[in-house]
Amino acid sequence: MAALLQLKDITRDFGTVRALDGVSFEAAAGEVHALLGENGAGKTTLMNVAFGFVRPDHGEIIFDGRRYTAMTPQAAMAAGIGMVHQHFKLVEEFTVAENVALGSPDYGEALRPSEHSRLKSIIRDTGLDVDPSAVVEDLPVGLRQRVEILKALFRGSRLLILDEPTAVLTPRETEDLFRVLLRLREQGTGIVLITHKLDEALSLSDRVTVLRNGKTVLSRPAAEVTQAEVASAMVGRELDSGARDLPIPQEDILLEARDLSSPETGQQPAQEISFALRAGEILGIAGVEGNGQTALADLLAGVLAPQSGSLLLAGRDVSREGVDGRLRAGLAHIPGDRQTQALLLEFPLRENLLLGRWPLGEFLRGPFLDLGALSLSTREAIEAYGIRGATVQTPAMSLSGGNQQRFVVARQLGAKPRVIVAVNPTRGLDVGAIEYVHARLVEHCERGGAVVLISTDLDEVLALSHRILVMYRGRVAAEYPRGARREDVGLAMATGRAA
Repeated sequence: MAALLQLKDITRDFGTVRALDGVSFEAAAGEVHALLGENGAGKTTLMNVAFGFVRPDHGEIIFDGRRYTAMTPQAAMAAGIGMVHQHFKLVEEFTVAENVALGSPDYGEALRPSEHSRLKSIIRDTGLDVDPSAVVEDLPVGLRQRVEILKALFRGSRLLILDEPTAVLTPRETEDLFRVLLRLREQGTGIVLITHKLDEALSLSDRVTVLRNGKTVLSRPAAEVTQAEVASAMVGRELDSGARDLPIPQEDILLEARDLSSPETGQQPAQEISFALRAGEILGIAGVEGNGQTALADLLAGVLAPQSGSLLLAGRDVSREGVDGRLRAGLAHIPGDRQTQALLLEFPLRENLLLGRWPLGEFLRGPFLDLGALSLSTREAIEAYGIRGATVQTPAMSLSGGNQQRFVVARQLGAKPRVIVAVNPTRGLDVGAIEYVHARLVEHCERGGAVVLISTDLDEVLALSHRILVMYRGRVAAEYPRGARREDVGLAMATGRAA
């Protein structure tokens, strides 16, 4: 199969960090090519070179037979390369058609899509079922991603680069996306899939390439490699594939919810939630996204005040305490949206370490901040969680999504809380980082702490939880012990009925 895109001997340095070290990569028309690697391995940087966001220090770009020493986004789009970023670049107040029209030379046709227009034809031919007149801010995440793909296809893209496309999708939305990608492949579109999810990569892709520390360490047909081989190539060692041993929970109750309900906020409220979380225990909360888990997390963390019910932390009623009060009492929160809830993106990591740390006694010298102590703690978090290429002065926005998540987890666990409310704590992380975070959560429980694990990744919930509560339409629909069958929990998630 002839290559549509060829990247030859690409090298790129950022200061003293070599992000790409002589990497070569090919993508063909009518092929799905998965690009894998740990956070910071160079995957997104390599594709940013192809799309023109990053200029290589050395190497050559060839697209459809034409050679470029460096690409620009305008040249990439004109040539037929489209890129769908992990964090969408849409104007939320605009309609789907208006977003598609932005930057397109055929903006007039996009703005007035008749039944026979090219936009409507693309929607029909690809299965990207979305209403051109819908306002983007009213759309769920899965449909917003379809809008990004539509934008690229409307501009004539023959190669689609998708950066972590399933990171924020529900299982159903992921299935819908894969059907669209397979149809595009059949129509001759080349697809580069940047992902951390090995099962998805191997099931969908024709070829896989693995980067580690900016170098290619594996590039083979997907049918010729196993998930274990790919995982080992990513991290440079064999990963533990066995079931993780969990500590035996103690009798002490650290967190107790009593008929806890959230107010109406425009999202699915949590209704009459009750549970008791013991020291040493991980309580898993499973459910299809949008069934009240977000409201429950906000209730537990103090972001929302309960409409009714109460919350006790180590026997103390903290129902009316805000986020700072919960922090003082020993409850830490790993939010589900790292960019809007967990980080000040323009600020360096040193200042971001202060978020989620309260009181600040360990970083104070009299009335002043002890910048030396703060810098030391930040460096320790960077080193412990393998945040490659970062320093204490690195702005949070300069990190990849996965490395942002690593930092947030490192910061919250570093506060040594009693209870951690962790919402999708490994979203966007590679297999090595997931293993590391899971181990730290278990260690927290071994030291007498406890975890409420709210995750849309059912495999994560099954692997880590002592007990599982399934939420459906805002209520607890079922409870399962450790070792429950995946099919039974999945049925409860989908229907609200216990097996």
